[in-house]
Amino acid sequence: HYSVNWTDWSAFQELKATSSQCAGGVCLQKDEKFKDSTRYSIGGTWYINPAWEARLGFAYDNTPIEADYRSLSIPDSDRIWYSAGATYHINTDMSVDFGMAYLDGKEVDVNEGLRSHSDSLRWKGTSHGNAFLASAQFNMKF
Repeated sequence: HYSVNWTDWSAFQELKATSSQCAGGVCLQKDEKFKDSTRYSIGGTWYINPAWEARLGFAYDNTPIEADYRSLSIPDSDRIWYSAGATYHINTDMSVDFGMAYLDGKEVDVNEGLRSHSDSLRWKGTSHGNAFLASAQFNMKF
């Protein structure tokens, strides 16, 4: 199995909240300046016997966030996905799927604050995000 997915993230350029209650009609404006991103994946299925199938996969997902626009609210980074799963065929009409994935988000620097103020109103640090995903499903043909 393989895939290459492209996402048009560049359509997301800003977060903007407007209201007649705010000065000038704009309550919040935050530049995001996302870029388009691509996700690459490869995997395989092994048919162990008529009852069991096993799957392994690997993916690389690049972030749409430019380093200059990375923020505390969206500290996204490139991710590597490792996944494994299995199917148990109960009979010709019923099966159960199990899967797990580990997402390894790369560590990135975050330097955010009010651009019009001094460095004392800035937050500087790093962000690193990992995740475990688990799933199970029952399938039935009818």
